[in-house]
Amino acid sequence: MVDSGTFRLPTPRAERQQEQTRSSAEIVFFPVVAGVPVQPAVDEETRITAPATPGWRIILPRGGQVVPLAGALYIGRNPVRTADRPDAELVAVDDPAKSLSKTHALLEVDDDVLYVHDLDSTNGVYIVQPDASVVDVEPGRRAAVAAGAELELGEYVVRVERA
Repeated sequence: MVDSGTFRLPTPRAERQQEQTRSSAEIVFFPVVAGVPVQPAVDEETRITAPATPGWRIILPRGGQVVPLAGALYIGRNPVRTADRPDAELVAVDDPAKSLSKTHALLEVDDDVLYVHDLDSTNGVYIVQPDASVVDVEPGRRAAVAAGAELELGEYVVRVERA
């Protein structure tokens, strides 16, 4: 029998420092009339700033790396895609404690709601809501994640925000 190298550890519940970075997108808009060529130059009167499209992002604990979420994303020590989600992003994270499974969880955005799936991980997936209540994500079922929540993936914790 071969051990995968994942160790069962107690789930941390202590307060964590979180880096919050906000970004804004500047969109350049100019009207287009069918049949009229578009001018390549844009002057300041046609430049407007629009709010970013609502979306999601996760913030990784080490270094505060921000990962935007648009569709589906697998996270783990060495994640792999499944046949039902061949276009999903892969996010491999460094977990020195090895509390993360190789492919630990799936995050997906569906109708602008973020869901997390526990992919039968060794140490489970927990959603720590902004009000400090905890949801144990049952393997094989998806659970909605609120903005400002933290996902405990074993001992590895990521923050979820609206982009």
